[in-house]
Amino acid sequence: CILLEVRDKIEKGVKIQKYEIDQEKCTKCKTCVSRFGCVAFYIDKEGNVRIDQEQCNGCGVCVQVCPFNAIRKVGD
Repeated sequence: CILLEVRDKIEKGVKIQKYEIDQEKCTKCKTCVSRFGCVAFYIDKEGNVRIDQEQCNGCGVCVQVCPFNAIRKVGD
């Protein structure tokens, strides 16, 4: 399970890869919010989907959920 792998990395002090929304690719379909159910996802005041970096556990499952490939690793 990817979440167990992430937990093991955290326990070992390994840096966790974080993810962000590419606002240019995002169509605001909100599939990531409605179908994925990750607590790190939220909608800001302007209606943009965002990822709370403090809540992101780095599992990367969200990348597979987005039908528009609008979720990327931070720094890419």
